[in-house]
Amino acid sequence: MGAFRFRLESVLDWYRKQCELEKERLTACLTELHESREALRQLEAERSAIEQDILHRTSLPGADLVALALYRLRFTHRHMEIEEEIRRREIAVAEQTAKYAAAQRRQKLVEQLRERRHSEFVYAENRELETLAGESFLGQWTRSR
Repeated sequence: MGAFRFRLESVLDWYRKQCELEKERLTACLTELHESREALRQLEAERSAIEQDILHRTSLPGADLVALALYRLRFTHRHMEIEEEIRRREIAVAEQTAKYAAAQRRQKLVEQLRERRHSEFVYAENRELETLAGESFLGQWTRSR
């Protein structure tokens, strides 16, 4: 018998590449989500620092109060933008996780098929060797008689 050849090896390679690509995309989505959450954390830390600074002042000119009101308005708008961005990125992560899981399942299915075909090949090869060994034994036995 010849060496084991899996006819779908190129398909398996393609599925492996697809799985790796989906994994990279998932990593990118997770990175973007982390960046958005970090931007929100920084925005809230900045707001907290500004408000602490305002609270520790003994007097506030009217212009500072107007600037604070405008800042709070911009903060609220930016906060909502970042929260919406986080929601979109969480959805993207969930979708990409599903795509990655599907790619893993396809790859695993073809790998299992490959293993089954390899087991069948090894079994057939062993049977052929047993048959040859039996024929050889019988040939020697009949010659010795």
